[in-house]
Amino acid sequence: MPDEQKSIEDRVADLETLAMNAFHHGNAREGLWLQREAALKAEMRAMYQALIATVGELAMHAGIGRDDFERHFQARIKFFYRQHLEEIEDEDPGLAASLDTRPLMEYDLPEGIPPLFGPPPSAP
Repeated sequence: MPDEQKSIEDRVADLETLAMNAFHHGNAREGLWLQREAALKAEMRAMYQALIATVGELAMHAGIGRDDFERHFQARIKFFYRQHLEEIEDEDPGLAASLDTRPLMEYDLPEGIPPLFGPPPSAP
């Protein structure tokens, strides 16, 4: 019986070691994933800001004022956000509802994108 007891204790110790190694390995992988995610977010933000600055500059060069550009830009954000929520809603209505919790009465959704060189949409 003492040999069997030692054998069980050894097995438990081996399992504990294995579990701890798996835990540490998982944490290391999660750390790498978080670093990659942070780097991707930083790159996406930089690309977004560069694009907005460039397009804004081009619009001003074409004679579109800063306020008009801002209204056009915000209308496009609403349009594409709605479009993406509708795609999500087709797959998972609960997820779409959890992402945008506004009551229907608060929706100010453009039907389409107004042309940049036309009159700007009304202010939000």
